[in-house]
Amino acid sequence: MHWKIRREIDMARKKEPERLEINKAKIVEVSKKLFLQKGILQTSMEDIARETHICKATLYGCYPNREAIRDDISLEAMRYLYRILAESTDAGNSSRDNFMAVCRTLLKFKEEYPLSFRFIVENISVDNEVLKENTTLREIYETGEKVNDLLIDAFSAAFRGKSRKEVIVRVFELWGSIYGLISVADSKVEYIQKATGKSRDEFLQNGFKHLYLQVEGSTKHASDLIYRSDVLKEH
Repeated sequence: MHWKIRREIDMARKKEPERLEINKAKIVEVSKKLFLQKGILQTSMEDIARETHICKATLYGCYPNREAIRDDISLEAMRYLYRILAESTDAGNSSRDNFMAVCRTLLKFKEEYPLSFRFIVENISVDNEVLKENTTLREIYETGEKVNDLLIDAFSAAFRGKSRKEVIVRVFELWGSIYGLISVADSKVEYIQKATGKSRDEFLQNGFKHLYLQVEGSTKHASDLIYRSDVLKEH
């Protein structure tokens, strides 16, 4: 084989990983738009191939199915969410400041990544065998655990005296409440304006404050119960 031909083949092989990553990035970006417009179940691999102008063989060489694309989008979202939450909270701040920072961060995340915002509350596998075989799902799970740990630290003062399991339950409740409030505010903008006279942002800010007051109130109630229990024991 002529040395020039051999060199061209070697250069092509060296470029394969780079080309693969370029194609995957293109597929992910196009899929985000299609999933948001049509929904995941209504989006076919043929749709993705057509919109990316990538042949099916190349598409399937990058991703075996649309679920694998969704998993990569979810992982990207979880990494980003963890980073911006870590930047916006501090264990040295008050629980109230951290809570409001988490609310603002999730709101920002929703506005910048509307599709990924949906993904963060979707069910993920916790089966050890599945996580062992699928590195993407494993990293999604591990990043989610890092987010939970971050929130536990951020709200530690509000949940003082509770077991880790109790704190995890409360964090999940808060997470769901914040997510739900943002989702309702975005889907009921006109109704909220008509019924309350408040804009979407005003509604959300008031809602975030009320959510924290519930946390603060339940914590104070729990402290009062502990105090009364201790007083009864002394008598």
